[in-house]
Amino acid sequence: MPSTRELRRSTQASTISTKSALRELKRSRAKNATARPAKAPLVSMTQRQLLEEAARTEIENKRSLELMLMLQEEKKRERSKAEVQQVPRIVYYSSSRGVRRDAEGKALDPIKHTITFTRVGRIPSVINAVAPALPERPVCQVTGLPAKYRDPVSGIPFRTTEAFKVLRGSQAVSGAMSGASAPLQKSS
Repeated sequence: MPSTRELRRSTQASTISTKSALRELKRSRAKNATARPAKAPLVSMTQRQLLEEAARTEIENKRSLELMLMLQEEKKRERSKAEVQQVPRIVYYSSSRGVRRDAEGKALDPIKHTITFTRVGRIPSVINAVAPALPERPVCQVTGLPAKYRDPVSGIPFRTTEAFKVLRGSQAVSGAMSGASAPLQKSS
């Protein structure tokens, strides 16, 4: 086995070309460093010359600013024309900004709601419609309070476990109980 590492010819050629390119780069940098022109000496201007230069710069800046503002206005006009939709639409906005709140964070003032109709022939009748009444909450037959649960066997609403025991006791007496008790179901 040979001790020297064998390289492909393409690798050798690439290495040689890279080294020669680096040598050329170093030579050109060295040549450019010596060929740089000397810096122009700073000329101190008089007060009058400084004021004249400032006046010219001010006029140039004002023209540039006017041109820039004109271009921005033009872009804004083009953008606003493109963004306007020509179709009917309804925009809903709700804001609680400026609404006073109590210690728990509940709103003391009404929250502001705004509905905007754009390009609509008439306001939909749904807006003035009356909301349907809420369904009546079931009442516990034992306590008379609003019920939280329903008996899974009989479907009778009840509020507490004591009321459930009373219901099941009355069912046992009437013979309607069917063996093991089923788990409680939350009333909807």
